[in-house]
Amino acid sequence: MSPPEGPAPEAGNTTVPFVDPIIEDHEHTDLAAHNFSTPTLERLGYAHFGDDGASFTSFGEMDTHGTLAVVAAVLRGDPVRGAAILVDLTDPAAPKRLGYATIDDATHPLDVKFDEEGEFIYVSGANEIRIFDVTNPESPVLAGLSSPVGTACHMSALGVVGGQEYFWCTGDPIGLMAYRVVAEAPGKRTLVPVRYDRPLYQVAPVTDAGTNGVIGAPHDLTFQLDPVDGTPLLIVSNRGYGVRVLDVTNPATPQELGHWTGEGAEFPPLHMHTGMVTMIGGTRYLVVSPEILRDDETPPAIWVLDATDYAKLVLKAEWTAPGNHGSPGFTFTTHQWQVADERLYLGYYHAGVWVLDLPTILNGTYKTDPARPDVLGYYLPNEPSVVEGEMVPNVWDLNLKDGVMYVTDISSGFYVLHYLPDPIGDASLTGFS
Repeated sequence: MSPPEGPAPEAGNTTVPFVDPIIEDHEHTDLAAHNFSTPTLERLGYAHFGDDGASFTSFGEMDTHGTLAVVAAVLRGDPVRGAAILVDLTDPAAPKRLGYATIDDATHPLDVKFDEEGEFIYVSGANEIRIFDVTNPESPVLAGLSSPVGTACHMSALGVVGGQEYFWCTGDPIGLMAYRVVAEAPGKRTLVPVRYDRPLYQVAPVTDAGTNGVIGAPHDLTFQLDPVDGTPLLIVSNRGYGVRVLDVTNPATPQELGHWTGEGAEFPPLHMHTGMVTMIGGTRYLVVSPEILRDDETPPAIWVLDATDYAKLVLKAEWTAPGNHGSPGFTFTTHQWQVADERLYLGYYHAGVWVLDLPTILNGTYKTDPARPDVLGYYLPNEPSVVEGEMVPNVWDLNLKDGVMYVTDISSGFYVLHYLPDPIGDASLTGFS
């Protein structure tokens, strides 16, 4: 299948018709059918870290700190093991593998996070959380081991509250856990439980949410400081039970400030996945997206809620991609994304990486503009799959740091991308992990 004909959109262009890169009826492993990008996004670098005889695949969650990244992956071999790869980002055009830590699972770690100082990584797998000292990133050293309640820690977050570092963990069916991070000895870290909730909330789920929607455990979370008053927050995506905003000033007694379960949405969520708070035009908004959809025809939406008062969250905009494409399986659904400077940098599975303009989405007039000024650009990874026959692109995670996007594509590796209007090195263009 040939790429769609016509000029690619440019940022701010209101005359050139939008060229839709999402083609539903095609061979997903045909790289020639996905060689799309706009002039506004450039690729700076790429790596699959297959150096010195090591071979990695299933690239997933990632985090960054300083000039380092940590990337969840699978180390191929006998036995197959989960791995956390340490990557040197000093030169974005040439990301370099330094070292890696392994876990016993045969799948990639469910999440990886740096601590506040960048000296330790927290690697979440099934039934355990491993902590590694990475002060020498070429040779990570096991520094602690914890067994979470339940079966897995799907998503984690670290943050400092009142001078104390905390680690939060969510997942099915474990719920939400909070730990105090304790340094009992040099080079060692211990997680001390301070709070556990399962199910997190007993409220009515989204209507017709189905089996996935009524599970009580939360799925994902983001830790951030409130952009208005600095309150430490957890934004918890609690599947069909909605997105919840928690004040964790006291992590042992989190206080819910507000929640939203899809009220007013044309395409209400089955499974809320990612949520973050950001400022747009001087107003505080909560941005939310799904992962699991109601059916193959339902388009994934991005919901923008007025969060001036967390107790009264109000839906102000509901964005879907041009064409309102459905997502058979996980083909074209949204996944991980970050926000900065009123833009949303989106990891979009088989649809690649997109940059969206949030003020334009709030304005709503883009829906009748053939140039689609809400879409500032897109890039579809198109390196060959590390394992023959797997789908590319298949974007899992995206970290925005200092004006540069670091992206994991499940099948093909690690990409470094740049939205051209963003000054490289601008620390304000950094998202939340």
